[in-house]
Amino acid sequence: MRRVAAREGTDVATAERHARVVLAVLAQAVGPDEFDDVISELPSDFAPLPARGPDIEVMPGETFWQRVAERAGIDADRARRATAAVLETLAERIAGGEVDDLVARLDVPLHEPLRRGNADSGGVARRMTFEAFVQRIAEREDVPAPHAVAHARAVVMTLREAVGDDEFFDVTVQLPDEYVSALAPARA
Repeated sequence: MRRVAAREGTDVATAERHARVVLAVLAQAVGPDEFDDVISELPSDFAPLPARGPDIEVMPGETFWQRVAERAGIDADRARRATAAVLETLAERIAGGEVDDLVARLDVPLHEPLRRGNADSGGVARRMTFEAFVQRIAEREDVPAPHAVAHARAVVMTLREAVGDDEFFDVTVQLPDEYVSALAPARA
């Protein structure tokens, strides 16, 4: 990992997260049998890196957008726009390391808005009121604020399904209670 970190110009922990993401995407792309063949060729010190079992079951972007559309009562194109607006704004609001963790758990088509938001904030969580958060989403999506709230709720609920409760907790623990109560109501 030190060589990977040096090539990336980053620290070892970040390089390890990136390696995990690459291996998870590779596993999706080539299938389990071919992935096992590739992994068997790596030195034994790589053994802890490949995601196994549920860790490599990434919700496809199309499924993510479909669930957002169903929850928000909008069409697929609007669900894509809503998802991009919410993820970009969320990435501005949370710490850069947490954005990296979301990228590691989400399908590749969902990465770009997270990366944009993270770049816009410089990887530092931006403080913003819930109203400002909603306004940014509304402007990015070009919808009224009440629609932005409904769309954000649909995206956040789908995000919870996609990344699992542990990772979702890591995201929401960074948000004020007002965000969580409006966007991520407790599960029944």
